[in-house]
Amino acid sequence: LWSKRQEQLATQAARFFALGEEDPAAALAAAEALPAALRGRVDVQARLDELRELLAAREQTQQARALLAGRAEDPDLAARVSRCQRALELDPGFHQVYYELGHGAELAGKLREAIEHYNKKLELDPRSSEAHDALGAIYQEVGEFAKAGTHYDRAIELFGRNRHAVMSRAALLYQVDGNPTRAASLLEKLLGDERVE
Repeated sequence: LWSKRQEQLATQAARFFALGEEDPAAALAAAEALPAALRGRVDVQARLDELRELLAAREQTQQARALLAGRAEDPDLAARVSRCQRALELDPGFHQVYYELGHGAELAGKLREAIEHYNKKLELDPRSSEAHDALGAIYQEVGEFAKAGTHYDRAIELFGRNRHAVMSRAALLYQVDGNPTRAASLLEKLLGDERVE
């Protein structure tokens, strides 16, 4: 009888440790089902602390995402930026917030600040076509055409149907680089891709 009870406890403990990362809430519920003597073990207590921290972090990330989701409905730019900053406080690694802050700074005419935010976005998410596209637009606006072209090229490389990046790069190729053949080739590829969809 005693060995059967030990086997049940071992199964409960194994379930508690196995559920950890996958479903921390279920793991905590499984821990509550463990007898007090088992819950008091150092390894179990340490795992419980880890799971509580993981649940808190996930909740903060969900709150950050909810704050960011509400920014589009807010026509007040300062309020949108404030929402993004609060989202970052909740989850500093939430890279989409940096794009939104960059966009807000760009709309406010703070181009250096916008560049910093977009670069931070790329630091956390190097495959962001939208951040490269945004940087290309800023550099084009201030007349740094080589940098603009580099960012547009990278945006297109990451997402070939980035319409703004393709059209802007084609305009630079035609107007600044004097290369209408390459400009036409980019535009034809974009049109060809859109026909396929």
